[in-house]
Amino acid sequence: MKNLFDIKNKVIVITGGCGILGKNIANYLAEQGSKIVILDRVEEAGRELEAELNRKSEALFLVTDVLNKEV
Repeated sequence: MKNLFDIKNKVIVITGGCGILGKNIANYLAEQGSKIVILDRVEEAGRELEAELNRKSEALFLVTDVLNKEV
């Protein structure tokens, strides 16, 4: 029987990924084998989270402001 909630090797994008909730979600998903893309405005925190997640799975951080249409 196929596991309907298997997220191993799925790419998941998290906006606001450096906040408390986003960071916890990202860690859980990485532990489950997902590939994580973190979007946030805070580069230093994003790079730290990216390094932490890469020890568990694959992760990429991109500096992004989803509220700014100009960027």
